[in-house]
Amino acid sequence: TVELVATPEDIRGIRAHWAAVSAERVARGEPGDLFSFNVFAVGRDDLERVKDAQRRFYREVRAIVADSPPEVAALLVVHTAPFD
Repeated sequence: TVELVATPEDIRGIRAHWAAVSAERVARGEPGDLFSFNVFAVGRDDLERVKDAQRRFYREVRAIVADSPPEVAALLVVHTAPFD
């Protein structure tokens, strides 16, 4: 994990960069990559539950990374995007 000190605009640019890297890898079908997606309709309260679950998952992954030896670099992109 790399900690960054940046402006909100910088952070948006960094997020866009890594999302683009992920999209390029999905398009190429990189061996060993794991890709999942789900397009769904849900109530607004349940959308908040989904976002909370995403936050818990992200924190759990960060805890695993913190305790792991740095043997391989990997990219994790998780994006919940309401279509309203």
